[in-house]
Amino acid sequence: CEYPRGPAFQQPQRPEACFPMDTVFSPAQRDEKLLAPPGEPLPEQPHTGGTLQRSTKLCGFLGTFGFALVWIPCLLPPLLVAFVGLLLRTCGCCGATLLNRTTILVFAACCRIALWLSVWIRVEERGFGVVGERMGRSGRPCLVIANHTSFFDILLLVALLPFSKVQRVKMLISYRLFALPLLGQLNRAMGHLAVRNSRKTDDDATRAMFAESTGKALAEFEEYVRGGGTGGWFPEGDVNAGNTHAVGLFKKGGFAPAVKIDVELWCVSFCGNAVTWHAKGLPGRPARVGASIACLCDSTHALLRDEGLSVNSDVDACLLLLANQARAKVQDGVSTFVSEGFVGHDPDA
Repeated sequence: CEYPRGPAFQQPQRPEACFPMDTVFSPAQRDEKLLAPPGEPLPEQPHTGGTLQRSTKLCGFLGTFGFALVWIPCLLPPLLVAFVGLLLRTCGCCGATLLNRTTILVFAACCRIALWLSVWIRVEERGFGVVGERMGRSGRPCLVIANHTSFFDILLLVALLPFSKVQRVKMLISYRLFALPLLGQLNRAMGHLAVRNSRKTDDDATRAMFAESTGKALAEFEEYVRGGGTGGWFPEGDVNAGNTHAVGLFKKGGFAPAVKIDVELWCVSFCGNAVTWHAKGLPGRPARVGASIACLCDSTHALLRDEGLSVNSDVDACLLLLANQARAKVQDGVSTFVSEGFVGHDPDA
């Protein structure tokens, strides 16, 4: 743009705002702040970042408050059943199976009520409607695995599985959950088993102690599945506190029951749980959550045979194959949710 020289004319404050002198701007263009005439600075755009941040924090606070208001009362009935049941079990007046299934059923019912009342957490489930008639139809025991993105995973899984199936589930969970007040007793009453992965910082004595206790839990888990029960665990081992759109590596050791026993293998995909309850934050933030379940195979032994593997001589290869295929199945579910606009985690958390 060229402007006449002289004191009667003022140079534009921004080069990009240069237009020929005979350019006429309509009122609409000025109102919409699309163009700025020569000699006038471009109007400043309003800054909304602080407002949005305050609004997000307020929503998170209200969600956490509502979560506590809804979920704490809903967890009181299963806690009461657990305490009474454990007392009766100590006195020999209640069997382990009756205690486990009763506590799980009450817990599942309360989780459904709490989830229904948590209207700011929108859950879209897929595949759980056919689980009641399809799971176990082959006559084999069942294993259920899922990606681990949040502490909300277990609450959602229990709420979505049919009562007829969830009451038979025994899970491998972190030993730390058994050390928590109240929740530790609840987990014991439901019959879940505590495991701990070895760490590089462990000394030999610590590693040996936890290896023994974990070995006993895995043996009990395998015996339960062999007897026709349903087993469940999170093969990633720990909560994925990073990018939940990418499923972490599955530890192959947990798939030993699927090699020793011919089972159905079901895969659950979660997306959005880490938004409503981040591993390092408070629960209850508003979120859109996706949960899907799909059967990887009706027979793990048939799947391994089709891949040319023997459950007797190729044990390590069988474990690796099942872990990789299960992870790929879960990743497919997560990727589908992400492609539809679901957000698996809060990048600012």
